[in-house]
Amino acid sequence: MHFPAMATLTALFAATAFALLAGSEAEEFLPYAGPDNYIIQNVKTGTVLDLLNGRPGPNTPLNGYQLNPGPHQRWYVASTGANDDVMIVNTATGAIASCPHSVNAPNGWYQMIGGEVPVDGYSRFNMIPNKDSSVQFKNQANGWCMDMAQSSSADGTNVLCYPCHPGVGTNQNWVMVLA
Repeated sequence: MHFPAMATLTALFAATAFALLAGSEAEEFLPYAGPDNYIIQNVKTGTVLDLLNGRPGPNTPLNGYQLNPGPHQRWYVASTGANDDVMIVNTATGAIASCPHSVNAPNGWYQMIGGEVPVDGYSRFNMIPNKDSSVQFKNQANGWCMDMAQSSSADGTNVLCYPCHPGVGTNQNWVMVLA
């Protein structure tokens, strides 16, 4: 899969370093540096984006889990070439991360899914830089952001599409570690 590089975001983040906490040790890494394989970690919870049980889909829930060696926690993030948007594709299965078109979880939530989904605005995200050097993934179809439900660090926590609240909810802030 080949997508044009996102030169603007690459230049914006090139001088910034992050730390991913893996157990009790901090590991230095570079932020988004163009199309590549990443582990996507939530700033608030420390958990990472995970494709439930590594299932290819369709409609496989995306959840937060502690970092483990499973390939279902590695994601190819690349520009689709339109409006500096990106797609997030699981490297093990090819499942594409997407916001659902309608409520699909308890409490009226829009739980993100992965699998065989249409390549449309629901599977495209703008990466919005935050002051803390993380990013928000803002969905192009509904304008909502990728969100760790209730800021929970419990394994299996739903990853939602939820109204954006920039600068307030670090549960919507994500860092990317080259995988």
